[in-house]
Amino acid sequence: MGRSIIGYRLPHGHGPAQLLGRVNPQLPQAFYPLKQLHSEFDGVEVGDDDIIMARCVYDSTSKTQDVGMGPTHHDEMCNLYIMYHSR
Repeated sequence: MGRSIIGYRLPHGHGPAQLLGRVNPQLPQAFYPLKQLHSEFDGVEVGDDDIIMARCVYDSTSKTQDVGMGPTHHDEMCNLYIMYHSR
């Protein structure tokens, strides 16, 4: 059902949003380099007042029954994992 997970950074809590990455949630869950996720950055510095957010795109047009939440591609799921380190 999931078609895309998109991560954004809002600098100082305001726009414009910066694209951190976009990935197909049907791919194996892993930590991918930002450039592999169609990001505008090789790396990004996140400030205390920045907002990190995710947007999920689903397509349930072929479903005729309710879809529950779960960990497989048959379920409704949206997970954006971010690995980071502090300075």
